[in-house]
Amino acid sequence: MDNRVAYRPGSFHEFACFSGKGAVIQIISVDKNYRLKKKYQKVYYLPTFNLLVGPNSKKIVAGKDSKKGFRNIAVSDKNIFALYSGPLLNDSDENFNISDIVLVYDWEGNPVNRIKLDRKVNTIAIDRENFTHLYGMMDSNKLIKYVLSEN
Repeated sequence: MDNRVAYRPGSFHEFACFSGKGAVIQIISVDKNYRLKKKYQKVYYLPTFNLLVGPNSKKIVAGKDSKKGFRNIAVSDKNIFALYSGPLLNDSDENFNISDIVLVYDWEGNPVNRIKLDRKVNTIAIDRENFTHLYGMMDSNKLIKYVLSEN
């Protein structure tokens, strides 16, 4: 599984996915006949693409105005946590794949919270036993633990 797709704990009938290029959130349910139904979708912005034509090849590349969207997601039984990046894809900033912004949604797609971490991380995870802690992994492989409030 991609690190931008996660099943709802306790259910294999709902999953959330986010785009890494551009910024799109989708929440999908699976019915008894294994048909997918889009419960929610929000497009924040779409990536742009360009066709590069070389002497012996053609290649599609992301446009210079495309933005990096969601880096990573983690889920609890009640909420979806998305590590949001936001810089331009062609930005040469060394902090391109890290962020300190976590957007929180419920499983209906409603925004619940925006968490500003005290450090930039490249991956997030949720305590799967009782969903009370958010963990962030820094580039230095240092793990940071945050306590989640009830709100």
